[in-house]
Amino acid sequence: MPVPSDAVRTYIRNAVNADETVFDDATLDLYWDDAAEQYSNSLIIRYAVIVNLLDVRIAQAAEQVTYQFNEEREALSDKVKALEKLRKQWDERLAGAIADNAGVAVRMGVPKKIPSRTKEYPDD
Repeated sequence: MPVPSDAVRTYIRNAVNADETVFDDATLDLYWDDAAEQYSNSLIIRYAVIVNLLDVRIAQAAEQVTYQFNEEREALSDKVKALEKLRKQWDERLAGAIADNAGVAVRMGVPKKIPSRTKEYPDD
């Protein structure tokens, strides 16, 4: 599958609240290729990339700590919670897209009836 366009890259970055300094084009292309190995639909690939990048963002945010300096306080645990909530939403979108893309199994023809077994030598 070809690499994503600039518009798709911007869409993905906006979805994970990141810019080019957080996820550059090469990183997005790498995640895109990984998702393209699993899925063939471009929408599903896009959603899978977003979910994977949100996992990276959650891991980055979890490494940071909450600190207080004078009257200024930054609660980074709230950032993790917000990212986890966002990841859950995108995970549901991904699952929905996969379900919508799944083909319906159809059996053609008449079902065959298996004949009953008979003994070869019934008198024995």
